[in-house]
Amino acid sequence: MRDAQGEGCDRGAGRVCGVASAGCGNMADVNQRYDHRAVEKKWQREWEETGIYQSNVDWSRPKHYALTMLPYPSGDLHIGHWYAMTPSDARARYMRMRGYNVLFPMGFD
Repeated sequence: MRDAQGEGCDRGAGRVCGVASAGCGNMADVNQRYDHRAVEKKWQREWEETGIYQSNVDWSRPKHYALTMLPYPSGDLHIGHWYAMTPSDARARYMRMRGYNVLFPMGFD
């Protein structure tokens, strides 16, 4: 099979998240096979059933607000990508383990 640039590719067409995916091929093939509505519906139902994005706040616990920069994953990966995100994530998790109610949103400008 060949990819969009005409290079060889050993990945065949398959199924991702329960919907057909193109594997290799040009974007026209992907657009014909990928049904975003089905994928969105599936994952929204999964998230609702598992309650993964539900917050259970205990108002008697102390608060901790942790804000970090927006991630800008441009260019090749380098140590700066790790350095910008990992320490603030580790601190938020540490504070949560210490009993704080932690609000750790994605940074906003």
